[in-house]
Amino acid sequence: MTGAAAVAPARLWNTWDSDHPAAMRFLPLGLELRPCVYAASRNAFTDFPATQAGLTLGPRGVTAAEGVHLGLAHAGTELELRYDSPGPGALTGNYRARRHGEWGLRFWVLIALRLMPPDRRGACLRWRFHAERGLATASHRGSHVAVGASRPPLLVTVHRSLVALRQEMESKGYWYLDSRGTAGPVMALRYNLEEMPELSFAAVVADSAEEAAQTVSAALAPPTLTLPRKGGGERSVEGSHSGPQSSTLEAEAGRLSSPSPLEGKGGEGGAFGTIPSDEDPRLAAVRDVIAWNTVWDPVNQRPYTALSRNWGAQKFGGWGVWLDDLFFHALMASAVDADLARENLAAALSNATPFGNLACLMTGRDAWVDRSQPPIGSLIAWLLHMRLGDEALLRRAYPVLAANHAWWLMRRDGNGDGLYEYGSSNVGTGLYVGTKLAAKDESFMDNSPVHDEAAFDPTTRTLNSADVGLNSLIALDAEMLARIAAALGDDAGASRHNATAEGLRARIAERLWDQERRCFANRLWSGKFVRSIAPTSFFPLLAGAASPEQATTMVRLLHDPEKFGGSWLLPSVTRDDAAFHDNVYWRGRIWPPLNFLVWLGLKRAGFAAEAAALAENGWRLFQRAWADRNCPENFSAVTGEAFDQPDTDSFYGWGALMPFIALSEQVGLAPRDVWTLAERTRPAGSS
Repeated sequence: MTGAAAVAPARLWNTWDSDHPAAMRFLPLGLELRPCVYAASRNAFTDFPATQAGLTLGPRGVTAAEGVHLGLAHAGTELELRYDSPGPGALTGNYRARRHGEWGLRFWVLIALRLMPPDRRGACLRWRFHAERGLATASHRGSHVAVGASRPPLLVTVHRSLVALRQEMESKGYWYLDSRGTAGPVMALRYNLEEMPELSFAAVVADSAEEAAQTVSAALAPPTLTLPRKGGGERSVEGSHSGPQSSTLEAEAGRLSSPSPLEGKGGEGGAFGTIPSDEDPRLAAVRDVIAWNTVWDPVNQRPYTALSRNWGAQKFGGWGVWLDDLFFHALMASAVDADLARENLAAALSNATPFGNLACLMTGRDAWVDRSQPPIGSLIAWLLHMRLGDEALLRRAYPVLAANHAWWLMRRDGNGDGLYEYGSSNVGTGLYVGTKLAAKDESFMDNSPVHDEAAFDPTTRTLNSADVGLNSLIALDAEMLARIAAALGDDAGASRHNATAEGLRARIAERLWDQERRCFANRLWSGKFVRSIAPTSFFPLLAGAASPEQATTMVRLLHDPEKFGGSWLLPSVTRDDAAFHDNVYWRGRIWPPLNFLVWLGLKRAGFAAEAAALAENGWRLFQRAWADRNCPENFSAVTGEAFDQPDTDSFYGWGALMPFIALSEQVGLAPRDVWTLAERTRPAGSS
């Protein structure tokens, strides 16, 4: 199955729209509830796009059934919004005002409704409002929708589109009545904060109109409490209604809607209450970031975890798969939802090109098929297999990953010396194809100073610099492919990949070790070592390529405050490098994927104390931003700040690698023996 039919029923309601995190969508029908607000004080309307300030992505589950919490701020007014899905086809929600920025009469809260079935090519079907029951209804091909609230709307308006709704609000104001109606393609149920400072609402998809209506009514009914009578017996008392209740819904929908496990227990103890004390905050952070960035790809008809909602329609034309981001997302998703982990791996593998490589980037607007990204796919597939015990996952991934590995060996050894360089092949029409910039893009460290001294060779289509990080990851890729092949019974393939890994490890140890500086480094074809040193110089530990002496010498750089030591770890270039002070992207800043791969290398090489210290440092760094519900793309290596310059996305997927590392260090999501690698014992006298 493909499309919405392949999504489990419990997941059909979710925040699928990449550009509007506050909106809920029911996939099979293209049914959308989009919260909007209008502040008369500023004549300003918003439907809370992902890029707008004032949207706080709160605690949530991967599915709506586990609870979804947001904070909405507009023109000085602050709302808390919560969703739950108490059963297949059912959605309940609640908003409440936390702060009033103006007289509540003049602040509209609107629930905008659309129904755009995929088989109708985006056409909006008509809604009808039934005043006697306080319900908005619609239907399509035997599915019936009902939407209602705990209070009837003060006004129901109909519009051609959401754009028309916005235009009306901002041109006509809060008291305009001419759009009032009972039928139309976009329906807005309107409430104001004077009458409704708090409101519960529900939407249900059912097989009949009456079933949908009754289930909505049941979801919104006050609970009935059973109390003991004096002298024996029981009596029923109708409780007060303060949110979506479930005692009657249990009979109607077959599920008791208990409080979400994310529900705040502390009332006013923060924007979303207090996280339960028994919940690991590192796991909660990973879950929240992965869940909020999981969206629906309308072109390829699949769920996936985007690198950031801020990179949706504006930059990528609706969808975008940056290769290594999706591999990292698949690994992190395995801690919270196995299906999502598999879906992210499948999305990454879908970047395979006819040339054999996994493309660096595929979007609704561009395709970078001329380049790839560092080959971490086999490592991620093996880790997922070890975590999920899924041999079928390996069978699907192995042919694609093996072809990608062969492409690296064939296309990225520009001078034929058995070491590999980044490049840009002469294929496709992607942006920057055939330039040094494209080759640097392939490393995912786009402007790193380790590339400064390299030149792009137009004949070989590669940089003229063997990259120590790339060579280490190719060696590790071969080792992981050997393990996958062996697990699948392909002994010949395992032997071939093991031979590749063994030979490349030897070349790394011999030819990419700078004896004068006592460190691994990139090396130009001229034989000169590149001046700048990045955390990629630790990747030989991850590949098993470093000798015990080399590993010990490298680890000492972690403690040197002029190199990679310091208050915040790890800078993307040594602190004594002139480029470190640029503090622009990969020129000095801290990047979670580098921390993750170095941490894995330290674990493999037996440097447990250093690995634990790196994990703890990254978690402390992450927490500083997470206190404001930010998950930064990168951080200052001097101050630990994320937003001291403009080139940091505020809710970036791989930012969650920081809590994932700390979680893995603590509870063993990726323990030292997860690969069943033969790890070295730390040499005597090592620091």
